[in-house]
Amino acid sequence: RAMNFIMNTIDAILGTIGIPANVLVIIAIIFTKDSNLKAYSLILFNSALTDLIEISVELLSMTRMMADFPYLVYIFEGFCTNMSTSVCQTSMQIELHLMFHSILLIAVSFWYRSSDYRNSFPNSSQHSKISGKK
Repeated sequence: RAMNFIMNTIDAILGTIGIPANVLVIIAIIFTKDSNLKAYSLILFNSALTDLIEISVELLSMTRMMADFPYLVYIFEGFCTNMSTSVCQTSMQIELHLMFHSILLIAVSFWYRSSDYRNSFPNSSQHSKISGKK
Protein backbone atom coordinates (compact mmCIF):
# COMPACT_ATOMS: atom_id res chain seq x y z
CA ARG A 1 0.00 0.00 0.00
CA ALA A 2 2.83 2.40 0.83
CA MET A 3 4.53 1.68 -2.49
CA ASN A 4 1.32 2.54 -4.38
CA PHE A 5 1.14 5.85 -2.54
CA ILE A 6 4.78 6.62 -3.37
CA MET A 7 4.38 5.73 -7.05
CA ASN A 8 1.15 7.72 -7.40
CA THR A 9 2.83 10.69 -5.70
CA ILE A 10 5.76 10.48 -8.13
CA ASP A 11 3.33 10.36 -11.08
CA ALA A 12 1.46 13.38 -9.74
CA ILE A 13 4.67 15.37 -9.19
CA LEU A 14 5.98 14.55 -12.67
CA GLY A 15 2.63 15.49 -14.18
CA THR A 16 2.49 18.73 -12.20
CA ILE A 17 5.94 19.70 -13.45
CA GLY A 18 5.81 18.13 -16.92
CA ILE A 19 2.56 19.51 -18.26
CA PRO A 20 3.24 23.22 -17.55
CA ALA A 21 6.90 22.88 -18.58
CA ASN A 22 6.00 21.38 -21.96
CA VAL A 23 3.26 23.98 -22.51
CA LEU A 24 5.81 26.74 -21.82
CA VAL A 25 8.28 25.16 -24.26
CA ILE A 26 5.58 24.95 -26.94
CA ILE A 27 4.62 28.60 -26.40
CA ALA A 28 8.28 29.67 -26.53
CA ILE A 29 8.79 27.74 -29.77
CA ILE A 30 5.68 29.25 -31.37
CA PHE A 31 6.81 32.80 -30.58
CA THR A 32 10.46 32.29 -31.58
CA LYS A 33 11.32 34.42 -34.59
CA ASP A 34 15.00 33.45 -34.92
CA SER A 35 15.45 31.99 -38.41
CA ASN A 36 18.51 30.00 -37.29
CA LEU A 37 16.36 28.01 -34.88
CA LYS A 38 13.44 27.27 -37.22
CA ALA A 39 14.62 23.83 -38.35
CA TYR A 40 15.64 22.69 -34.90
CA SER A 41 12.54 24.23 -33.31
CA LEU A 42 10.42 21.79 -35.33
CA ILE A 43 12.20 18.89 -33.63
CA LEU A 44 11.81 20.58 -30.23
CA PHE A 45 8.13 21.30 -30.85
CA ASN A 46 7.49 17.69 -31.84
CA SER A 47 9.35 16.49 -28.75
CA ALA A 48 7.48 18.83 -26.38
CA LEU A 49 4.11 17.89 -27.87
CA THR A 50 4.95 14.19 -27.66
CA ASP A 51 5.99 14.55 -24.01
CA LEU A 52 2.87 16.58 -23.19
CA ILE A 53 0.57 13.90 -24.61
CA GLU A 54 2.66 11.13 -23.02
CA ILE A 55 2.43 12.70 -19.56
CA SER A 56 -1.33 13.19 -19.93
CA VAL A 57 -1.81 9.57 -20.97
CA GLU A 58 0.40 8.38 -18.09
CA LEU A 59 -1.76 10.30 -15.63
CA LEU A 60 -4.82 8.71 -17.23
CA SER A 61 -3.57 5.14 -16.84
CA MET A 62 -0.93 5.20 -14.06
CA THR A 63 0.28 1.77 -15.15
CA ARG A 64 2.22 -0.47 -12.80
CA MET A 65 4.03 -3.56 -14.05
CA MET A 66 4.55 -6.59 -11.86
CA ALA A 67 6.53 -9.71 -12.77
CA ASP A 68 4.79 -13.00 -12.07
CA PHE A 69 6.99 -15.49 -13.89
CA PRO A 70 6.49 -16.24 -16.77
CA TYR A 71 4.02 -13.35 -17.13
CA LEU A 72 4.05 -9.59 -16.78
CA VAL A 73 0.99 -8.23 -15.04
CA TYR A 74 -0.13 -4.65 -15.71
CA ILE A 75 -2.07 -2.88 -12.98
CA PHE A 76 -3.95 0.28 -13.87
CA GLU A 77 -4.52 2.77 -11.07
CA GLY A 78 -5.36 5.96 -12.96
CA PHE A 79 -8.56 7.67 -14.01
CA CYS A 80 -9.05 5.15 -16.81
CA THR A 81 -10.24 2.61 -14.21
CA ASN A 82 -13.43 4.66 -13.94
CA MET A 83 -14.06 4.21 -17.67
CA SER A 84 -13.19 0.69 -18.83
CA THR A 85 -10.38 -1.82 -19.17
CA SER A 86 -10.12 -1.16 -22.91
CA VAL A 87 -9.52 2.56 -22.24
CA CYS A 88 -6.70 1.61 -19.84
CA GLN A 89 -5.16 -0.79 -22.35
CA THR A 90 -5.44 1.74 -25.18
CA SER A 91 -3.87 4.48 -23.06
CA MET A 92 -0.98 2.19 -22.19
CA GLN A 93 -0.46 1.33 -25.88
CA ILE A 94 -0.50 5.03 -26.77
CA GLU A 95 2.01 5.70 -24.00
CA LEU A 96 4.36 2.97 -25.26
CA HIS A 97 4.09 4.29 -28.82
CA LEU A 98 4.87 7.82 -27.64
CA MET A 99 7.86 6.60 -25.62
CA PHE A 100 9.27 4.98 -28.77
CA HIS A 101 8.55 8.15 -30.74
CA SER A 102 10.33 10.21 -28.07
CA ILE A 103 13.41 7.98 -28.28
CA LEU A 104 13.46 8.39 -32.07
CA LEU A 105 13.19 12.16 -31.66
CA ILE A 106 16.23 12.10 -29.38
CA ALA A 107 18.16 10.23 -32.08
CA VAL A 108 17.04 12.73 -34.76
CA SER A 109 17.99 15.60 -32.48
CA PHE A 110 21.48 14.21 -31.94
CA TRP A 111 21.86 13.65 -35.70
CA TYR A 112 20.72 17.20 -36.43
CA ARG A 113 23.04 18.79 -33.87
CA SER A 114 25.96 16.64 -35.05
CA SER A 115 25.31 17.55 -38.68
CA ASP A 116 24.88 21.21 -37.82
CA TYR A 117 28.11 21.20 -35.83
CA ARG A 118 30.03 19.65 -38.73
CA ASN A 119 27.97 21.62 -41.25
CA SER A 120 27.44 18.44 -43.26
CA PHE A 121 23.74 18.09 -44.02
CA PRO A 122 22.82 15.59 -46.74
CA ASN A 123 22.20 17.22 -50.12
CA SER A 124 19.23 16.44 -52.37
CA SER A 125 21.03 13.68 -54.30
CA GLN A 126 21.85 11.88 -51.06
CA HIS A 127 18.20 12.24 -50.00
CA SER A 128 17.02 10.60 -53.23
CA LYS A 129 19.47 7.71 -52.72
CA ILE A 130 18.21 7.18 -49.18
CA SER A 131 14.48 7.55 -49.92
CA GLY A 132 14.54 5.91 -53.35
CA LYS A 133 12.70 8.88 -54.89
CA LYS A 134 13.97 10.70 -57.95
